[in-house]
Amino acid sequence: MSNITFLTQEQCFEREKLDILKKRGTEAAITDFSILLGGYVSDYHVDSDDSLEGRTGYYWTKSDDGDNDARAVYVNGNSYCFNVKKRAGGARPALPFSSISSIPTNGVSGKKARDGILEVEYGYYPQKAAPKDIQIKVSAQ
Repeated sequence: MSNITFLTQEQCFEREKLDILKKRGTEAAITDFSILLGGYVSDYHVDSDDSLEGRTGYYWTKSDDGDNDARAVYVNGNSYCFNVKKRAGGARPALPFSSISSIPTNGVSGKKARDGILEVEYGYYPQKAAPKDIQIKVSAQ
């Protein structure tokens, strides 16, 4: 997976905007891992998903504004600039479609979302890593 990179400002918002971002928008749910690393958790939610998994955070692009600020995608999906010393943002690495088969997944090959886009989940949410019978016991309490 050496093809991993970060998107540019142009790929997120401008003339080179990616088709997936045109269809889905730029706001993205923050991962538990990003939260554990100190990522900012907002009151915004992706697609009106008010569950814990639907909360958004902001994520960096690899573009800068020429004034020691990094371009980021803010919690509501808009373009924003942050000083590079600010550490509350998350990472949204990207890779070419041709590399998708090399991503280690949680054993599920993928599922179609409501909008028809194939989603492949990388890893596990900590609350879903336990065996199903344990999850049921914990959620019943």
